[in-house]
Amino acid sequence: MPIMNLPKEKIPKKLKNGEIKVAVFGLGRIGLPTALLFAEKGVIVYGVDTQKSIVELIKAGNAHIDEPSLAELLKKVLENNNFFITSDSRDAMNKSDVAIICVPTPVKADKVPDYSNIIQVCNMGLRYLKRDDLIIVESTISPGTIENVMIPLIETNTGLKAGKDYGIACCPERANPGQIITNFRSTPRIIGGYTKKSTEITTALYQYITDAEIIQVSNDRTACAVKLTENIFRDVNIALFNELAILYEKLGLDIIEIIEAASTKWNFQPHYPGAGVGGPCLPANPYYLIQEAIKVGFVPYLIRMAREINDRMPQHIIELTLEALNQAEKSVKNAKIAILGVTYKPNVHDFQLSPAISIIQILTQLKAKLSIYDPLIRQEDISQLNFLQESNCMQSLEMAVKDSDCIIIITAHDEFKRIKLENLKKMTATPLIIVDGRNIFNLKEIPTDIIYIGVGRKKLM
Repeated sequence: MPIMNLPKEKIPKKLKNGEIKVAVFGLGRIGLPTALLFAEKGVIVYGVDTQKSIVELIKAGNAHIDEPSLAELLKKVLENNNFFITSDSRDAMNKSDVAIICVPTPVKADKVPDYSNIIQVCNMGLRYLKRDDLIIVESTISPGTIENVMIPLIETNTGLKAGKDYGIACCPERANPGQIITNFRSTPRIIGGYTKKSTEITTALYQYITDAEIIQVSNDRTACAVKLTENIFRDVNIALFNELAILYEKLGLDIIEIIEAASTKWNFQPHYPGAGVGGPCLPANPYYLIQEAIKVGFVPYLIRMAREINDRMPQHIIELTLEALNQAEKSVKNAKIAILGVTYKPNVHDFQLSPAISIIQILTQLKAKLSIYDPLIRQEDISQLNFLQESNCMQSLEMAVKDSDCIIIITAHDEFKRIKLENLKKMTATPLIIVDGRNIFNLKEIPTDIIYIGVGRKKLM
């Protein structure tokens, strides 16, 4: 019996018996873990990706993304022979009852959401949708994208009517890179369907693979808005603390001391300033809602301003660098500057929209001599990321900082937190200059002969 005709109580047994099969479109940082967690529970899963190199890599048992326990989980489900990887959308849809969409949805250069991957799935994959199948969208999208983009395309391609001939729901991912498997198993899932039936069937599916709470909301538009609200909350609050940091620099105050003291009040939620906000979510998600606001004639001033503040933080790091070099009577031109950290997030191999990108580009334009080190950079990254050059990517921290005039810390990797400043002084030019974009050092432990500038911190010599 097709899945949308089943009573929700029968879903678990059908999944266990292999009678309900799942296709997952997009085998990236969210799609691959999603597919593996269903497969781990014995569900027959077809993983679909248009990049044949990724398909072949996963078939060979190699995870193409760094995520704790992911490689072990991939090996396990491949041995169980219930995870099949393909680039053939038609075959996957013909064999499946559920299609889970996990393709990336970035923003374009003009800050407009790019739903081309969603559109491609609708045109190339969901055109083979069968009557009474179920579609679940985990990709981050704005409220109304299902109704205004996906459903019209699906109807054009199949003639099927949403809510009548097939089900469709939104279950936005809520995972933190570096903790995705753990999050999928423990973080409550938000589910909202185009119809009540879609919500109920989708809930039954996810209840089978997770012990986490399932929270049903009114509809798919609400579910989409929940994901955006979560990320906009963080982005706005980070922007607030970035703005306070710049103000406190000018007032000669230390924002970390202020945050620690303010945190003693029950209703204070600390956020921390830094070199900038990166990754696929926070720099992009606010624009989804900004665009929807424009459509209904509303201007979300706070959300828009927060984005502008956070986008400007890499430029502020440049300003701090110039100030520190000037204090040492050095010019940025031909200065040897060590960049520590390129990934957008500590200890996670992901460079998407990292603040390091613009910092490196600006310093290059200013004719600085850069030596770049990130423990997570691989040889293939250098060839794929056009802001990196093999000649200035160093293989060790020591190589990067040797004889440097200035050190800029952009990512708070654990390796950098273990740095001993006295040892660092022996390898660099005099005086040692540190621009701490993540405030990883304790001010009380910084030697007096170091020029140190942190974001929102006192300037010391």
